[in-house]
Amino acid sequence: MQRLAVCFAFLLVLCLPGAGHAAEPLTVAFLAGAGGLKSPFNQLAYDGLMEASENLSLEVIVDTTLADANDPALKRDALKRVIELGDAEYVIASGSEWVEAVQQSAQKHPDVYYTLVNARLEGLDNVSCIVFADQEGGYLAGALAALTTKTGLVGFIGGMDIPEIESFAAGYAAGVHDVGPRASVYVEYISDDEETFAGFRSPEQGYTMASRMYAKGVDVIFAAAGASGEGVIRAAQETGAWAIGVDYDQDHLAAGHVLTSVVKQVNNAVLLEVSSVVAGKFSPGVHVYGVKNGGVGLSPMTYTRDVIGKGVLEALKEIETKVADGEVDIPKTLPRQ
Repeated sequence: MQRLAVCFAFLLVLCLPGAGHAAEPLTVAFLAGAGGLKSPFNQLAYDGLMEASENLSLEVIVDTTLADANDPALKRDALKRVIELGDAEYVIASGSEWVEAVQQSAQKHPDVYYTLVNARLEGLDNVSCIVFADQEGGYLAGALAALTTKTGLVGFIGGMDIPEIESFAAGYAAGVHDVGPRASVYVEYISDDEETFAGFRSPEQGYTMASRMYAKGVDVIFAAAGASGEGVIRAAQETGAWAIGVDYDQDHLAAGHVLTSVVKQVNNAVLLEVSSVVAGKFSPGVHVYGVKNGGVGLSPMTYTRDVIGKGVLEALKEIETKVADGEVDIPKTLPRQ
């Protein structure tokens, strides 16, 4: 496959004539969220699009220039560029920071399809949303934490107190309490800065917060905090405790100290969305990917399976089956005190 990179209007344009037999290739624009392609979450979304390009006739425009921009006007300008200058027929935008710009653009361009990744926007016939049942992944992580904690004290560190992160926390706490009713769960958030999303970009703050928790006797911490979670993992390694990663398989970052990771199959979800558009079967609305359809799950625990033990893994498998079958009522919000 030949790839032609052209610098145009601050965009990286990749022409990817796939193996499909469409008369005309579909022009797809990918707009990265916070962190650009350095963010594993955005990278997974991009990977799903690249996988689609291997078998479908696509021309792909990738814009990472405004990934960390906070000005909504700049986001709107980015969409205008890819549609009016790049002739994009389909736009994939990664992250909730794109919601406002996509809403306005979709209303202005009803003939263009849009997919928001990890964000919700309803009521528009040309917009679909990929969201994940974060509470289900959190529940499995909480169940495993309860099955492995030695102190009965476990923690959760979120980047910000926003609905997407609270879903992780609520599921995690429910999993802990259902499996280990006597265990205690400590929940903390790194930042409330909605302008810069600093809570997801501060490994040192994640490290400091986690170190404080570990010093209090917490021996398992689930971090849903983007790059800040790397600091939590480093603290786990230094203290000999456990961390739980998020979004992608982070087990290798501190082999033997990352108990597991709550993995989102973002690439598979994007692949399915792109395929539906190419097939003329675009479906608007919110599409939820959870345990049942393989959208959310735990990592293979490559470095910790032997320590965890067969009995715990079998118990965890039974819990996973119940979650997939809808036998467990998992909350999306924490109890309000």
